[in-house]
Amino acid sequence: MTEPNISTSALANITAQTFVIAGAKDVIKESETLKIAGAIPISILRIVPEATHSSYVKDNQQFYHYIGAFLAPTGTLDE
Repeated sequence: MTEPNISTSALANITAQTFVIAGAKDVIKESETLKIAGAIPISILRIVPEATHSSYVKDNQQFYHYIGAFLAPTGTLDE
């Protein structure tokens, strides 16, 4: 997979708090997801156990939970 091709220096310019979410069985390598989250200064990372790149279609309530927690005023991602 070669797209999107965004440099870590470009990701470092993101100033908004960013939620990076991926599945543990995602087509995107976990090392790449970690690199993305690590390059964004104010990021929160969630690797969803057993999830794939399209699990949100089948189990959207789980993903809504994580996204809702990120958007909540407290900004916590408690289970």
